[in-house]
Amino acid sequence: MSPKFSGILLVDKPQGLTSHDVVGRLRKRLGEKKIGHAGTLDPMATGLIVALIGEGTKLEPYLARADKSYLATVHFGSSTDTLDAEGKVTAEGPLSPALAAELAALAQGPAETPLIAQALAALRSREQQIPPAHSAIHVDGQRSYDLARKGQAVELPPRDVKLLEVAIEAASATTLTLSMTVSKGYYVRSFARDLAALLEVPGHLSGLRRTRSGAFDVKDAALLEHEALSERILGLVQAVKLGGLPTLQLDEAGAREIGFGRAIDAPAELGPAEFVALQSPAGGLIAIAELREAKLSVARGFQG
Repeated sequence: MSPKFSGILLVDKPQGLTSHDVVGRLRKRLGEKKIGHAGTLDPMATGLIVALIGEGTKLEPYLARADKSYLATVHFGSSTDTLDAEGKVTAEGPLSPALAAELAALAQGPAETPLIAQALAALRSREQQIPPAHSAIHVDGQRSYDLARKGQAVELPPRDVKLLEVAIEAASATTLTLSMTVSKGYYVRSFARDLAALLEVPGHLSGLRRTRSGAFDVKDAALLEHEALSERILGLVQAVKLGGLPTLQLDEAGAREIGFGRAIDAPAELGPAEFVALQSPAGGLIAIAELREAKLSVARGFQG
């Protein structure tokens, strides 16, 4: 049975809902059971969720790999077990006079902040990060956050991730708000932990808003209460183009071969790419193909 809708829907998640809550509400609103997303947000966080609808759920491996941008606020003076404002306080301590002075200066406007600048530069140079114990990573068949909630010590190995861009946006006596762009798998809660550690003060993430995922911007997102959510769904072809995948429209012969699961020759003008979206002669998305050795092989097929 074909899905009722297929494509992606940009949603501005409110605070307090899990990503699963958002999916549940969309299923009820759209009357479509087949819904997923291309990147979770913690309940505390707000902002962009790229919801995948119908056949759009097959795009998750390709859209979830995109860099993501956030507006993050780090609170200095206390740390928590979850590394964010929803956790239990595990340590408290005063800010150093130097850090307090830099935050005070930033609260008045742009200022020279050598201490904070050095810490941010150190984080930008890192190519690995230790995820939070309270995360969905599997450890011996169990979620890390389930083990952490039971009081078990969880030591997760570092992951290859990257802080691509970071800039100071605002400050108060105890907080620093930053805009940042990060690679897939980067934990902003871990960033808050590590920034505070470099500044030698307890700290945690007190606010987070996702502003962008790849080419998709929260400014284009709909609220869950929007009266006509179905009209905001982007079609599959539009989604892959905006998601950065090169597209190739096939002739009848090429579409037939792809339909049978056979590899076809890649045109020379296609250029270097890992994955390519293949369109039928009528313009519909029929497959995501992997480009290897000048051949296009089906990685994922689509109805229609």
